[in-house]
Amino acid sequence: MAKDKGAKTFVASTDPESIKAQAGRCHIILNTVSATHDVNTYLPLLKKNGIIVQIGAAPVPHSVNQLGLIMKRQTIAGSLIGGIKATQEMLDLCDKHQIWPDTQTIKAD
Repeated sequence: MAKDKGAKTFVASTDPESIKAQAGRCHIILNTVSATHDVNTYLPLLKKNGIIVQIGAAPVPHSVNQLGLIMKRQTIAGSLIGGIKATQEMLDLCDKHQIWPDTQTIKAD
Protein backbone atom coordinates (compact mmCIF):
# COMPACT_ATOMS: atom_id res chain seq x y z
CA MET A 1 0.00 0.00 0.00
CA ALA A 2 2.85 2.41 0.81
CA LYS A 3 4.37 1.93 -2.65
CA ASP A 4 0.95 2.54 -4.23
CA LYS A 5 1.02 5.91 -2.42
CA GLY A 6 4.39 6.80 -3.94
CA ALA A 7 6.86 5.39 -1.44
CA LYS A 8 10.11 4.39 -3.12
CA THR A 9 11.04 1.86 -0.44
CA PHE A 10 9.39 -0.08 2.35
CA VAL A 11 10.82 -1.29 5.65
CA ALA A 12 9.32 -4.15 7.63
CA SER A 13 10.13 -3.24 11.25
CA THR A 14 9.86 -6.90 12.26
CA ASP A 15 12.58 -7.93 9.78
CA PRO A 16 16.17 -7.06 10.86
CA GLU A 17 17.41 -7.52 7.27
CA SER A 18 14.83 -5.04 5.99
CA ILE A 19 15.99 -2.47 8.56
CA LYS A 20 19.65 -3.13 7.75
CA ALA A 21 18.99 -2.64 4.01
CA GLN A 22 17.47 0.81 4.65
CA ALA A 23 19.77 1.96 7.47
CA GLY A 24 20.53 5.68 7.53
CA ARG A 25 18.04 6.63 4.81
CA CYS A 26 15.23 8.40 6.71
CA HIS A 27 15.18 12.10 7.50
CA ILE A 28 12.04 11.71 9.59
CA ILE A 29 9.96 8.85 10.96
CA LEU A 30 6.39 9.44 12.10
CA ASN A 31 5.90 6.87 14.85
CA THR A 32 2.15 6.35 15.10
CA VAL A 33 2.37 3.13 17.15
CA SER A 34 0.27 3.40 20.31
CA ALA A 35 1.10 -0.08 21.62
CA THR A 36 4.10 -1.10 23.70
CA HIS A 37 7.14 -1.36 21.39
CA ASP A 38 10.89 -0.68 21.28
CA VAL A 39 11.53 2.68 19.60
CA ASN A 40 15.25 1.75 19.37
CA THR A 41 14.27 -0.55 16.50
CA TYR A 42 13.77 2.53 14.31
CA LEU A 43 16.91 4.50 15.24
CA PRO A 44 19.19 2.74 12.70
CA LEU A 45 16.87 3.93 9.93
CA LEU A 46 17.54 7.59 10.67
CA LYS A 47 20.13 9.71 8.90
CA LYS A 48 22.46 11.97 10.87
CA ASN A 49 20.24 14.76 12.32
CA GLY A 50 17.16 12.57 11.71
CA ILE A 51 14.02 12.88 13.81
CA ILE A 52 11.51 10.39 15.14
CA VAL A 53 8.23 12.16 15.85
CA GLN A 54 6.06 10.40 18.42
CA ILE A 55 2.42 10.72 17.42
CA GLY A 56 1.11 7.50 18.96
CA ALA A 57 1.27 7.39 22.75
CA ALA A 58 2.60 4.03 23.95
CA PRO A 59 1.25 2.95 27.36
CA VAL A 60 4.78 2.17 28.62
CA PRO A 61 7.62 4.75 28.55
CA HIS A 62 10.37 4.14 25.99
CA SER A 63 13.89 3.28 27.06
CA VAL A 64 16.19 4.90 24.50
CA ASN A 65 19.80 4.23 23.52
CA GLN A 66 21.07 7.73 24.30
CA LEU A 67 24.59 7.18 22.97
CA GLY A 68 23.17 6.37 19.54
CA LEU A 69 21.14 9.60 19.58
CA ILE A 70 24.14 11.67 20.64
CA MET A 71 26.61 10.26 18.11
CA LYS A 72 24.26 10.82 15.15
CA ARG A 73 22.62 14.02 16.52
CA GLN A 74 19.24 12.32 16.25
CA THR A 75 16.10 13.67 17.90
CA ILE A 76 12.95 12.19 19.36
CA ALA A 77 10.10 14.71 19.42
CA GLY A 78 6.42 14.61 20.19
CA SER A 79 3.48 16.15 18.38
CA LEU A 80 -0.22 16.58 19.01
CA ILE A 81 -2.70 16.99 16.20
CA GLY A 82 -2.52 20.64 15.14
CA GLY A 83 -5.14 23.28 14.52
CA ILE A 84 -6.26 24.89 11.25
CA LYS A 85 -2.79 26.26 10.35
CA ALA A 86 -1.05 22.91 10.86
CA THR A 87 -3.82 21.10 8.97
CA GLN A 88 -3.45 23.50 6.03
CA GLU A 89 0.34 22.99 6.00
CA MET A 90 -0.23 19.22 5.90
CA LEU A 91 -2.72 19.55 3.04
CA ASP A 92 -0.30 21.80 1.12
CA LEU A 93 2.52 19.27 1.62
CA CYS A 94 0.29 16.43 0.42
CA ASP A 95 -0.73 18.47 -2.64
CA LYS A 96 2.88 19.37 -3.45
CA HIS A 97 3.97 15.72 -3.30
CA GLN A 98 0.74 14.30 -4.74
CA ILE A 99 -0.11 12.29 -1.63
CA TRP A 100 -3.78 11.39 -1.81
CA PRO A 101 -5.95 9.57 0.75
CA ASP A 102 -7.90 6.44 0.04
CA THR A 103 -11.57 7.35 0.08
CA GLN A 104 -14.82 5.48 -0.14
CA THR A 105 -18.25 6.95 -0.79
CA ILE A 106 -21.12 5.27 1.02
CA LYS A 107 -24.63 5.97 -0.10
CA ALA A 108 -26.80 7.16 2.77
CA ASP A 109 -30.31 5.77 2.76
